[in-house]
Formats: sequence, structure tokens, C-alpha cells
Amino acid sequence: MEAMLKFLRKIFPTNSNIQKGNALTDLFSDKEMWGEPHIIFLALEVVSDFGKVLEENSWMLFGAPESLLQFDKKTTITSFEILHLFLENSIAQKKFKEMYPDFAHKILNNEFYNNLKNCLTFVETFIPDEDALYSINFAKILIEKNGEVQDRKQRDYLINNGEIVKKNYNLIIENTNRLLKYFNEKGLFIKEKIFE
Repeated sequence: MEAMLKFLRKIFPTNSNIQKGNALTDLFSDKEMWGEPHIIFLALEVVSDFGKVLEENSWMLFGAPESLLQFDKKTTITSFEILHLFLENSIAQKKFKEMYPDFAHKILNNEFYNNLKNCLTFVETFIPDEDALYSINFAKILIEKNGEVQDRKQRDYLINNGEIVKKNYNLIIENTNRLLKYFNEKGLFIKEKIFE
């Protein structure tokens, strides 16, 4: 674990999320390193952070602000790709088990694989903050009134901004389909299970 901390301090000399994201993007761009235990560990951190943000904001299905994410979407998507490739690579798994035995038993299973696959479908729910504002207000109204809008001010808000929310939601669906197609064309996240 000490080796991992030294490695993290080396690539993350600052606490800035933007600089961390840039450092990870640069690091992840070298595909030859994707099977290295430190890279797998970093990809796990990115996906874990994404999962926490998703869990805390799952009510924002019509669009959540990208600023909630610790890392940009490109880094998050690359992390999903790295982890899937890792889960199908026995050599990378062996190296990871040797360096991080405590983590290995938690992730080398079909449950983790299926959780990754499910989380991936929500990456595109995060949209630019200015667009997400309308979707958040829309979702709040629906939650507060259990889907029934009785207040004139709320009804007017829905009428005046409904098209923006619909556009956001359609864009989320379109981008999610494009993302899933990207992964499926690479043969990733198409199986029901990868461990026997």
C-alpha cells in the first residue's frame, strides 16, 4: 500500500480535481500500462467515486450537473474500459492479486462486473451544469408532489421549461445509446457474466 501512496503523490502533487483528472487522462492514454496494478487501482478509484456520486444523486435522472463528478466523463469512461479489459485478462489479474490481495477478492467476480455494467449506463446522465439546473428543478417538483403538480408556479415552470427538460433527457438517452454502442462494438460489457 505504501508503494501505491508514493505513486499517487507523484502523479497527484496537488489536491485540485481538475489537475488530478488531467494527470489521469494523460496516464490512461498509454494503453500499454492498462494492465498494471497501479492503473487498475486508479481506475477503481475513479469508478468508485462515480458510483458514490451516482448513489447520492440518483433522483436526478433527467440530468445531473457534471460539476458533481470528481473526474471528467472521459476519464470515467476510460476507467470503465480499463476495468473491463482487466476483468478479462488473467495476467493482469494475477499481478493485481499479488499487489492488492484485499481488493482483488472484492472485484474479481460477476457481481462487480455487473455493477460496472449497470453504472456505465448512467455516465451520460451528467450534463453541463447550466442544462442540469432545469432538469433538477423539474425532478424536485415531481418528487415533492409525488408526480402531481397542483401549485400554479410549479405548473408554469413545467410548461415553460418542459421542452428544455425533454431535450436534456433525449440527449441523455441518445448519448447513453452511443456510449453503449461504443463499448459493445469493442466487445465490452456484452456478456451476462465473465467468471465461471
